[in-house]
Amino acid sequence: MIAEIGDKMLTVPQIWFWAGALSVPFVWAAARVGKTGSLVTLCLAGILTSFLAFAAIDEAFLDEDFSPSVQQEMGGRWVAHSVTAGFLPLVLVALILGLRRPWTKRGPR
Repeated sequence: MIAEIGDKMLTVPQIWFWAGALSVPFVWAAARVGKTGSLVTLCLAGILTSFLAFAAIDEAFLDEDFSPSVQQEMGGRWVAHSVTAGFLPLVLVALILGLRRPWTKRGPR
């Protein structure tokens, strides 16, 4: 079973690529919507982040049969990247929304 796990799992660059690809629509929307749309975009990005992070945590820690094999075959760094990449949509949307706020624009007062 262990030899087959590494062949079927995504590599670290692939994990980050797919997390980024899933983030693109939310980042695009966050850059172009108003206040209500910002809240909706942030909530949707949070839901996607919840799904991605929970799936990674389930795969790495909660599945009694599969998790030890994943940890042994893929290693701790892979598990860390898998879990952290799940938070990318929420972080990017929050960053875009934070940069769009008026308090970030400095000017004469």
